[in-house]
Amino acid sequence: MPIYSRQSLRRTLGQVHIRDTFVSVTTLSVAPQPFANVVIDYAVADLRLSGQNAYAGAWIRIFGGDLRVASFNAGSGAYLSTEYGVFMGNPSIGMPYERHDVLSPTDKDRALDDSIKRLRVRREVAIDTVEGLHTYTMPDGVQDILGWYYFANPAGSLDRVRKSLASLEPVITATGVELRIDPALAASQQIVLDAIVTLTLGAADTATVNIPDERLVLYGAEAECWDLMVRKAPRGTADEYRNLRNEAARQFNLLSARFKVPVDRPLRLRDPGGQAF
Repeated sequence: MPIYSRQSLRRTLGQVHIRDTFVSVTTLSVAPQPFANVVIDYAVADLRLSGQNAYAGAWIRIFGGDLRVASFNAGSGAYLSTEYGVFMGNPSIGMPYERHDVLSPTDKDRALDDSIKRLRVRREVAIDTVEGLHTYTMPDGVQDILGWYYFANPAGSLDRVRKSLASLEPVITATGVELRIDPALAASQQIVLDAIVTLTLGAADTATVNIPDERLVLYGAEAECWDLMVRKAPRGTADEYRNLRNEAARQFNLLSARFKVPVDRPLRLRDPGGQAF
C-alpha cells in the first residue's frame, strides 16, 4: 500500500486542488532583524506587483511553523513578517518553504486529518500475549474484528505454527473495550486480529500514512477547504466555491465506494459443548 507524508499531501492539496500554494526555496540569508522574520526568494520578485500589496496576509510555512506575511518587496522577493518571536531568526540559503495565499497550512492540515479519519482499511493487528492472561486491551484504531488466530511461536522460522482460539470476544467496560479470550495463552505467543482499523497521521511534516489512493484523502480535504472558503466569501464567489465543494465531495464518495473495505466474515459454528470449529 502506498505511503504518503503529511507534507506531500498538503502540497498536493494546495497546488493541485485548491491552487493557492507556491513551493520554493530561499535564495538569500539576511542578518536577524530586531522586529521581524525575513524570507527572501528571488524567484518571486516581480516589479509588476509593486504597489499592489502582493502576498500581504499570506502564510509562509517554514521551520515547521507558520509566519503571516505583513508586506512583500516586489523588487527583491522578500517576505516580511512581524511575528519575530515565532522563530527568532531568518532562514539560510536553500531552505524549502511554502506560501499559502488563501487558506493557511494549518487549515489544510486540519482538513487532511478530518479526511483521513473517515477512511477504514483492513489490516492484521498483532497483540503480544502474557502468560495465563484472559483479558487484553483493544488495540488503538480497531473498529471491527472479522477474525483471529494466534502463532504458537511468532519468532520461529521453521515452526511458526498458526492456531485457532476457541473464542475471542470484545467487551465494553467502564475503562474501554477489552478482548476476552479462551483459552489463555503462554508468554511469547502472538494473537493476530483480522480487523478494520481507522487511520491517523502524525503532526510532523515527515509523518506518513499508508492509504490505498491519495485521492481518497485529497478530495475529502478539498471539499472541507472549499467549505471553509464558502463561509468567508461574498455571495457570488461563495456560489462558485460551493459548486467546487460539491464536486469534490462527489469525487470523494465515488472513490470511497470504489475502495470500500471488503468484508468476508468467517463462518463460526459451535458444537453442543460450546467449542468453536
